[in-house]
Amino acid sequence: MNGIDPISLEILWTRLVSLVDEAAATLVRTSFSTIVRESNDYAVVLLDRDCQLLAQSSLSIPSFICTLPETVRHFLKVFPREKLRPGDVMITNDPWLGTGHLPDINVAAPIFRGDELVGFSGTVAHAPDIGGRLRSPSTAELFEEGLRIPPAKLIDGGMAFDSQPKFSPDGKWIAFISDREGSENIWVMHPDGSGVKQVSKDPNNEFASPSWSRSRARFRRARPRTCAPMPRRG
Repeated sequence: MNGIDPISLEILWTRLVSLVDEAAATLVRTSFSTIVRESNDYAVVLLDRDCQLLAQSSLSIPSFICTLPETVRHFLKVFPREKLRPGDVMITNDPWLGTGHLPDINVAAPIFRGDELVGFSGTVAHAPDIGGRLRSPSTAELFEEGLRIPPAKLIDGGMAFDSQPKFSPDGKWIAFISDREGSENIWVMHPDGSGVKQVSKDPNNEFASPSWSRSRARFRRARPRTCAPMPRRG
């Protein structure tokens, strides 16, 4: 697109910005986070296939211009371009790979034209509660801030993973099992968030949904659950 005239450039640029602004409006209207709705602590971006920023939603925080492209590059270290396919969605809130603290959840998806990967869409949004201390100056370790999600697939080829993480019988791994019939993909991560890996499907379905004992000292085994539907807002 060398030598493009100024009028065409402005039309294409405005179109890209309007695309991410429309997506941002949907994000804000459907968000359960008051920080997203009232403080605009979010961003929606479009990236090219080399993770260079093309457009960002105009009402969001400008600092995410720098962080989201770098986060997608980290995703590609775990999920190389040649292994991505339409319908994949990746997620992380790792502060060293994302925006610096756990409440900001980063989500990205590849964009294909036919069979060719042409770019990425991405969002980051601030969750008001990630399970740890809320805005406490006494927090000394990362795990005190809440749940740490290493780079993982939230959706695999258009099929959602089980919304209830399943713990291995020995409690050493948390599994996110694809809901696709016959899928061999199970992504597991260490409970402390220190590692993530792909394993083959457990033929005996040994992963069970976690439930706390009354003393919270250990996990009880529970019946395996299927993918739960998304909650609907009234």
